[in-house]
Amino acid sequence: MATHHEPALRQLSADEALIALLVAAIETNHHASPEEAARAEGVLHEIPRLRRLSRIRRGEIIERMKTAVGDYGAAAVMAAASHWLPPALRSVAMTAIADVMLAHGLDRIESAALLDVAARFGFTPEDTAAAIDQARRRSFHASEPA
Repeated sequence: MATHHEPALRQLSADEALIALLVAAIETNHHASPEEAARAEGVLHEIPRLRRLSRIRRGEIIERMKTAVGDYGAAAVMAAASHWLPPALRSVAMTAIADVMLAHGLDRIESAALLDVAARFGFTPEDTAAAIDQARRRSFHASEPA
């Protein structure tokens, strides 16, 4: 399968890809609920590698990814971010985006987006279910590699 990414998404660092997934997760159903936004903010501070970024750098990446979602759509941003995210961070990312999406309840559009990311990551149905269960317990940060 050929992979085509929009110009702003042609190369993302691991941090940018992780933040892109979180930003796109909020906008997947074209409605950012206050619960999702608050949970995403919490997740940004709970993932050690993102917590190490300066507030300014985190803010710059968030704004770039919000613009990318507005320009290309949440699905395109999630596809590009999934491509660029290193395999070692995929479990943490899957749990993080599930956590954000579960903040107000998962709708059909969000479920489809979550399953698409899982497929792009090569997750089995069992891996996907485990990530969602972990998100429900909100303990994903403990599984992040050093």
